[in-house]
Amino acid sequence: MNLLTKRLLIALGLPSLLLILVYLLQNASLAQQYRLLTPAPQLPYVIVAIGLLLSWGFKNARDFYIFIVIGLAYLGLQSLAWQPSANVNVSLLFAGLYFLLPLNLILHSLLSDRGILSSHGLWRLVLTCLEASILFWLVHQPDYHLESFFNYSPVTWPLLHLSKINFLGLLLIFTGLLLFALQTFFQQSVLHAGRWAMLLSILLALNYVQTPWLSSLYFTIASLACLFAIVLNSYNLAYLDELTHLPTRRALKQHMNNLGRRYSLAVVDIDFFKKINDNYGHDVGDQVLRMVAGQLRKVHGGGKAYRFGGEEFVIVFQGKDADDAILMLESLRERVANKPFIQRSRLRPKNKPNKPRPRTRVQRINVTISIGIAERSTHHDCPQDVLKSADKALYKAKKTGRNKVVA
Repeated sequence: MNLLTKRLLIALGLPSLLLILVYLLQNASLAQQYRLLTPAPQLPYVIVAIGLLLSWGFKNARDFYIFIVIGLAYLGLQSLAWQPSANVNVSLLFAGLYFLLPLNLILHSLLSDRGILSSHGLWRLVLTCLEASILFWLVHQPDYHLESFFNYSPVTWPLLHLSKINFLGLLLIFTGLLLFALQTFFQQSVLHAGRWAMLLSILLALNYVQTPWLSSLYFTIASLACLFAIVLNSYNLAYLDELTHLPTRRALKQHMNNLGRRYSLAVVDIDFFKKINDNYGHDVGDQVLRMVAGQLRKVHGGGKAYRFGGEEFVIVFQGKDADDAILMLESLRERVANKPFIQRSRLRPKNKPNKPRPRTRVQRINVTISIGIAERSTHHDCPQDVLKSADKALYKAKKTGRNKVVA
C-alpha cells in the first residue's frame, strides 16, 4: 500500500469513524446522561475559521467557499431555527437548507479554482451571500410559504420515509456522494475524499436538524473532514511525488536522520532515459517513470523507495547490509528488464470500436536500470557519505555496461 492510498484511507476513515461512533452512541443512556456527545455550540465556527485560514494560505478557493457555505448554514440554524425566541418560518428554513446546502457544496467543489480574490472568486462570494440573504428574508415573511417548492417530489421514493430531508435534497446529496467517490477513485484525490466524508456528514446533520446538539455535532465532523483533507493534501504536496506517488527527496532526508547504525542505501537510475524522452516524447518518459516506480514500490527485504530527482531513485534498506540488499536489488533489476513496455499508437481509440480495426504498429521499448549500493561503515559513517558512495557505485555500473548492480 503506497503513501497516497494511506492518505486517502485516512481522509475517508477518520471522519467515517467519528460518524459511526456518534451514530452508535447517540441513543446510549450513559452518553446522554453525562452529555458526552454534546459539543460546544461555537466548535463548528472554530473549525470553519481554521479551514478558511488554511484555504487562504494554500490559495484553495474551492474549500474556502465550502467552509463559507458550511459556516453560513450553521449560523442560520443556530440563530434562527434553534432559538425559541426567533419568529421565523422554521419549516421553510429547513426545506430551503435541505436543497440549497448540498447544491452549493457540490457547485463550489466543481467550479474551477481561479483564486479567492479574483473576479471569479468574488462573484462566487457575492452570489453565496445573496442567496443566504434571500433565504433569510423569506423565512421572516409570514405570508410566504414556499415549502411546497423545495419539497417537490415527482416520484414516491421509499427512502423519503426514512429521512426528514426532501426529495430534491436527497437527490443532490446522493449525486454528490457518487460524484466525489468517482473522483476519489479515478483521480486519487485526498481533497475529493474529504469532500465525500463532508457530504456524508452533512446528510446526517440535515437529517437530525431538529435535534440541535446532534446536528451541531455532525456539522463539526463535516468541517473536520474538509480540514483533514486540506492538511493531508498539503502533506502530499510536500512529501509525495505527484507523478510516481513515491515519497520525495524531502521525505528521504527525514528518513535518513533516523536510520540507526545498520543500513544500506541504493541509488537507481533509468538507463538512457534522455534518449527515451528525445525519441518518444515526455509523455512516454512519464509512463516509463511510473512503471519503474511501480516496480521499486514492490522491492523485497523491507526496502523503501524515494524519488530523488529526474530519473533517479533511492532505496533505503534499514537494518540490512549491502550483501543482503544486493539479492533484492538483482531481483528488482531483472523484473524491470523483463517487463515489456509497449508504446501504443497515439491514434488508438479510448473506447473499444464496434468493428475490428487494422492492427496498429506497436513498438516495444527496452527499459533497464542501473543500481549502485553502499552500506554504513567506519569510512562512511553518516547517511550523506553513504549516499555519495552509492552514487559512485552507480556511476561505475553505468560506465561498465549498465543494467547491473554494483556495490
